Parts: sequence; structure tokens; C-alpha cells
Amino acid sequence: MDPAGAAAVAVRGPVGGHPDHQPGIGAGSDHDWPAGARQAGGETGRSHAARDLGARRRDPAGGRPLRRGGHAAARVPAAQDRGDREEGRRGAPQAGARGRRTSRSTLSPFRSFYAQLRGFSPAARRFLAFSLVGGVGFTIFNLVFNLYMSALGFSNDLIGVFNALPAAAIIFIGLPVGALADRMGYRRFIVASSVLSLLGASVLALTSVRPVAVVAAGTYALGFITLGVLGSPVLAQLSRPDERVPLYAASNALTWVASVVGFLVGGYAPELAGRLGAGSPTSLVSLRAAFVAMALLQAVSLGLLIQLARGSNLRPGEVVPVRQLLQVDRRRFARFLIPQALLGLGAGMLLNFVQLYLSQRFHLHTGPIGLILAGSAPLTAIVVLRAPAISRRLGLTRTIALSQLLTAPLVLAIAFAGSLPLAIGLLYVRQLVINTQTPLSQVFAMEYVEPRERARLASAENVVFSIGFGGIGPLLSGFLQVRGGFELAFGVAAVFYVLAGATFLALFSRVRLPSESS
Repeated sequence: MDPAGAAAVAVRGPVGGHPDHQPGIGAGSDHDWPAGARQAGGETGRSHAARDLGARRRDPAGGRPLRRGGHAAARVPAAQDRGDREEGRRGAPQAGARGRRTSRSTLSPFRSFYAQLRGFSPAARRFLAFSLVGGVGFTIFNLVFNLYMSALGFSNDLIGVFNALPAAAIIFIGLPVGALADRMGYRRFIVASSVLSLLGASVLALTSVRPVAVVAAGTYALGFITLGVLGSPVLAQLSRPDERVPLYAASNALTWVASVVGFLVGGYAPELAGRLGAGSPTSLVSLRAAFVAMALLQAVSLGLLIQLARGSNLRPGEVVPVRQLLQVDRRRFARFLIPQALLGLGAGMLLNFVQLYLSQRFHLHTGPIGLILAGSAPLTAIVVLRAPAISRRLGLTRTIALSQLLTAPLVLAIAFAGSLPLAIGLLYVRQLVINTQTPLSQVFAMEYVEPRERARLASAENVVFSIGFGGIGPLLSGFLQVRGGFELAFGVAAVFYVLAGATFLALFSRVRLPSESS
């Protein structure tokens, strides 16, 4: 599983999760404005309007300023679509001063990345450090869990059921957590979720009793997925509007840095344990060595999170009355969640079984599998860092949709790959292509709705994505694998990638967000 597909998760990243908020808009505000539009209208939007006023003429009917050629200009740099209001003619997206300096720099990608990190707010940097450490632990879990369940004697279809259990739980707690976090703030929720993950990781490291191991794995995953629900809104609240796109890109890039370490530690900890007398690297005792490392990392990340919670403003920007917690812009929520559901199905059918695909088709064990999965992470980090520049050329919507559409033929080719080098190459290219859209999709979600609805959208997104990624997707994939092999299961996954990209493009091709105008 790659981190971008995990908590969304964001694969959404280690804390997605996606993975993926700012002080909100008051009640009675314009519900067509996305998250951040009010703030942009008060700062960036007003400065743009003042600067461009002399270059525009007035619309006699509506009094709105027109660009040359008669196209209505937006009042503020907000998400617009023609179904709700007229869209101004799309000009070349203007990058901010920091974006222009970065794009023109001759520094290497990683030196440029370091320079970007120094420009983020201290609270944002602390959150990135927490995400990095937690992401290493979550990558270990992603690598070892299915192999551990297989070593315990469970079949592939039953392993698919286990993968679905956290998703089933998040259906019931995701939306309430997001709604309450919008009202009460994020501090207590993210700390409690991290404690839950530490408890599950510790039990996994100590026992191989089958029922206990299954419950412990579910506890760890549930805590981490809950963190994924709040990851994007927390990052949005800790960031300035002008740094949000590069910050989300940096967060996802660090996810891939974490994945390199996690895949190597998770892959070679069982190898080392086996050499020290625990038996085969695929034995239960050897595999538990990876969970020991995961528990230690989770303890470190909890300490970092407590420091972040003490020193950062994670209070709600607006106290939402209880009766209004479920009062959201349902139309916008539904439009965004439909393609997310399709993407979750495709990702869940593929990513939950990559380890077993490499193990069962090519007879590999944890060490080589971890090395293979770690190999593409540095390249993926570079691609993620370049995502803002790509989106400035193509636009957020087109970049997201094309990334999903181009993934489909790669997934289909993976299904029928008969040689290990070909399969590795296809897995790498697929990972690079699909993760171009990961930080952009998170920014899209946070700017498409009002600030006071961000945690609820993040919750709904994680619930919907998890139904596919951790619920129906692995269930369907495991069912198809025992009847038609990986060819049938991954072939159906490719269809869902096509549907996700086509649906997103159809729904949002005319939408423009504040980050595309600033």
C-alpha cells in the first residue's frame, strides 16, 4: 500500500490522509464561497481587486467588473462554477512571490524543499515532524499486516474482511468526530487517537494470539484513520493561505520520505530477527519485530503531538451550535464525494494486496518487498513537490482528473505482468502518476467548502473513501482473486480509476479555486 492511498488518506499521507481548519465563515454567509474565500476576499482578494480596478469596465446590468472581452471577473478568488454563478475567463495562474522564487531556483529539488520548510510557520513544521515519524510507523503496518495475517493462517478473502473492519468503524465515528472537532477544536481528538494507535501497536508487538492480534490491528488502524480524518483540517488551520499548496505538497513529500524508512525497517526487521534466532523471516516471531519498531515510533510521535497540542492554536475558529453540526452544503459535499468513492474502490482493490501480489506471484518475502516498495519513494517525493507547478500549468481540476485517468492502464498492465522487473516498473510509474494529484486533491477539498465545514468534509471524505478503500474494495478484490486471480481483481480496479477521473473532470472542469488565483 502506498501512503497516498492510505488514510487518504491523503494516501493520503500519514495524517491525511487524507492524508489530509481556518477560522470559519459566520452563519448566513454566501454558501457558494469555498473555504478560504472570505479570508482571501479580506486580504488577497481585495488587493487584487484594487490593483485590477483600472483595467476593467463595469457591467451595466449587474455592476460587476468585466475583464477585456466582456467576461465577468470574480468578486474574490473563490471556487466558481457556471452552475452557481458566471465564471471569469481563466487567465494564466499567478504564483505567489515564494512560488516564483522556488520555480526559478537552480537548487536541487531537496535543497529547494528544505528552503520551503524553513518558510513555513513553526506550528506547521511541528505538525510535519509528527507526520513524518507517525508515517514511518504506519508504513511498517501497511507492509507487514497482510503478511502477518497470512502467516497466522488466514486466507486472502478473510484478510480482505480484516482490511474492511476499520472502514466499517470509521463510518460510525468519522462524521461525529469531524462535527465535534469543528465545534470543540482538534486537540483532544488527535491526542486520543494517537494514544489509541499506540495501544494497538503495543499489543501487536507482544502477542501472536489470533483474535487478540486482529483486534489490536483494528485498534491501531482505527486510531490512525481517525487522525487522518482531522489531518487536513489541522494542517489548514496551522497554515497561511499563501503557503497552503506548497505546504500540502511538502506534507505529502514527507510521507514518501517516511515510506522509504518504513518499508526498509518493516522489511528488514523480520530479516534481522530471523538471523538472531527467531527463525524464518516469515515466521510470526520475526514479523512481530516490525511491530516492535512500529510501537516505538508511535510512542515518539505521540510525544511530538503532545508538544504540538500544547503550543499551537487548535481551538475552533467558530463555535457551531449542536443543532447545526450536520447542516452543511450537501450539494457541494455530494459532488466532491462521488469521485472520491470511486477512487477509493479502485485504490482499495489494488493497494491492499500489493504485498500479497509480490509475495504470491513472484515468491518474495518481507525484505525484498520492503526494498521494492521503498525504491520509488524518493522519486515520488520529487513528483509530489512538483505538483504545484504542474497544477499552475494545467489547473487543479485537470491535473487531478488526468492523474486518475492515466493510472487505469497502468493498473491493468500490473494485473497481467508476468515478470518481476516489468511489475516493479509498472508499480513505480503508477505510483508517480497517481500521487501527482494527492496534495492537490487535499487543497481542492479544503478550499471548495466554507472553513467552518472543513473538518466535516474531511470526515465525510475519509468515511466515503474508507468504504471503498478499506471496506468494499478489499472485500471485492479478495472475492475476485479466489475466482479469477489478480488479473480479474486488478482489472476491475482499473475500471474504477477511469470512472473516478472522468467523474471528477465532468463535475469540476469549470471550477476555479482561491489558490489558482493568488
